[in-house]
Amino acid sequence: MSAAPDEKKEAEIEGELSWSGVKIPDHFHLSWFASVMGWGGVALAINGYPGAKQDYGTKAQDRLHDIATVVWVWAFVYYAAFTLLLLYRILTQPKAFMATMHKPGESLFFGCVPMGVAVIAMGLVTFGQNVGLTGKQAHDGALVMFWCPPSVRHPRRDAFFWW
Repeated sequence: MSAAPDEKKEAEIEGELSWSGVKIPDHFHLSWFASVMGWGGVALAINGYPGAKQDYGTKAQDRLHDIATVVWVWAFVYYAAFTLLLLYRILTQPKAFMATMHKPGESLFFGCVPMGVAVIAMGLVTFGQNVGLTGKQAHDGALVMFWCPPSVRHPRRDAFFWW
């Protein structure tokens, strides 16, 4: 007696990153990093809301900072997940990744990765103390985020491709 078709499909997918039968890395594109830019930018905008202290007082400014921290943490979670997906795709499917990088539409989203890193690093300095980091740890983390991603951003994996 053979296994049911659904069981075979489940057995084939087992061990792969999938959700409802869809292989997530196969559908991962750099455009997903636009959501990191968006959420991180919203967090920084909420935190820098002009006139909050003058119009509504210090409590309102503190509440806006707390809300902005939560939004930034959400952006950081997205950034971490998408970075892991990107690395997974580069390492396990290098030919498919390079084929994607040669599509004209995908090149439009190439800047989303470094911009996502920028808003996360800026948020790390701004909100780091709210998530348990000291000022020095947040600053050092932002520096690491600034200097490490060039090795991941460039498809040929040249760490310093601008030289």
